[in-house]
Amino acid sequence: MSEIDPFHLQIVSKYLTTINDFISLEIVCKKYKGNMEKFHNNPIPVDKKTIKYFPNIETLNLWSKTDERFGNDIYNNKKDAQNKVDFFQISVWFEVEYNTVRSSKDSNIRFHNVTYAQKNRKRFGNKIPDCVTKLGEECFSKDGNFKIHTVTLPPHLKEIGGRCFYDQSLESIDLPPSLTKIDGDYCFYQCFNLTSIKLPDSLSVLGNYCFIACSNLKSVTMPSHLKRIGYYCFEYCYSLQSIEVPDCDELDVYAFEKCKSLTSASLGGSFSKIEDNVFAKCSSLVSINFPTSILAFGAFCFTGCQMESIVLPSNLKEVSCGCFYQCSSLKSVILPTTVSSIGEYAFSECVNLKTLLLPSSVKELKEQCFDGCTQLDIIVPSTVTFIEEKCFQNCKSVVYQHVE
Repeated sequence: MSEIDPFHLQIVSKYLTTINDFISLEIVCKKYKGNMEKFHNNPIPVDKKTIKYFPNIETLNLWSKTDERFGNDIYNNKKDAQNKVDFFQISVWFEVEYNTVRSSKDSNIRFHNVTYAQKNRKRFGNKIPDCVTKLGEECFSKDGNFKIHTVTLPPHLKEIGGRCFYDQSLESIDLPPSLTKIDGDYCFYQCFNLTSIKLPDSLSVLGNYCFIACSNLKSVTMPSHLKRIGYYCFEYCYSLQSIEVPDCDELDVYAFEKCKSLTSASLGGSFSKIEDNVFAKCSSLVSINFPTSILAFGAFCFTGCQMESIVLPSNLKEVSCGCFYQCSSLKSVILPTTVSSIGEYAFSECVNLKTLLLPSSVKELKEQCFDGCTQLDIIVPSTVTFIEEKCFQNCKSVVYQHVE
């Protein structure tokens, strides 16, 4: 097996976490000796005892508030002259508020994680400084008569906190390509004037209630990949007309509930379940595409939608409680041969449902799962072993196959 050369060793050692790791690495073989001497900044926290292992440090990295600063005070610039160690540069990686940056008089200190808090905005104004990487909770939220119609976000912004634009009068907002998270809850809650938004490809998380009640939001351009769309994220977005999610790992409950103008949805990704009420009461939804990874539908996830026909995912195992409850336009459903269970009220009150073939994989039919399907002619195969009460109440015709 070939060994790592010294150059690549230095790259690998950047991922070590303790001084003992670095010391142990140097004694592996002779050519690794002197690895720590090659570093011009500390890859791990150092103190007065361990800094000697990195004799050529020019830049001091401060990873947390508790790191040794060697007499350099980043907050009030009160220096310990006796014990102070001078560095070419000090890089502060832990979170600080903008007032700390503003009060710093040392030009050799760089702040990489700067939050613009609501109190900063009230003190320094609505123009966000370029050094800001995060907008704090409630930073621009409606407060008395305070209203904004537009805002320019800094080029290196990575995160927007909860309730940041809560109940604001925003008409438009351009999100920078550096943004990775819209975190926290209710970030753009009830921004009635917002009509469209483009989410950058760098974005990976949409928080809970993120765009809830943005009732005039008509279009949303999703990023190429999302780790999570939070619960109630787009609920009550009454004007949203279509949604395409290219790739998503987790689509949480009630995400698009009551988007009454939504006509089509296309979902991509690797998630295995469409959670409870995700598209519930989307009363205009007529078309939806699923990823092949879907194994289960949550409770009431399509209740009150208007699809006329639907082809369910090929690997689906379960149709949960109330999944297609009151889908009054639904006429035909194709169930894959992987489905084993149909939950309570799953197709209840689908008054126009005429065609549904139960595959032999279905073993149980839960209570009232086809109740009120007044036009349904259905054949129940002999492979169904469990049928609960009122399962076919008010159906047009039910034929039970028997084992011969």
